[in-house]
Amino acid sequence: MGSTVDVETANRHGLRWLHDVANQRKHETIQARPCDRWLEEQQSMLALPPEKKEYDVHPGENLVSFDNPPSIIHSPSTTHSAEEWRDDGTATSTTDGARRAVATGK
Repeated sequence: MGSTVDVETANRHGLRWLHDVANQRKHETIQARPCDRWLEEQQSMLALPPEKKEYDVHPGENLVSFDNPPSIIHSPSTTHSAEEWRDDGTATSTTDGARRAVATGK
């Protein structure tokens, strides 16, 4: 029927075919050989940054999160949605977009 080969042999033969046959043919859609196209594209690729980027994270800026949909909290002076309240009892903004802190009476 056919022959059985191990993974290394199959990969070696497949890569040889890819390099010597498939990438040497002119591709119908791009009208170029893939090996030539790869050289052009490789020159325009950006190098990876030398190290991981450090992100500016503020762990002390925790906002309270809720599992339920946000509810509206009414006070005599303004209305806040629940997700705007911090875990320290202050709010950062109102529904009208004004920026102010409101004490909760804790």
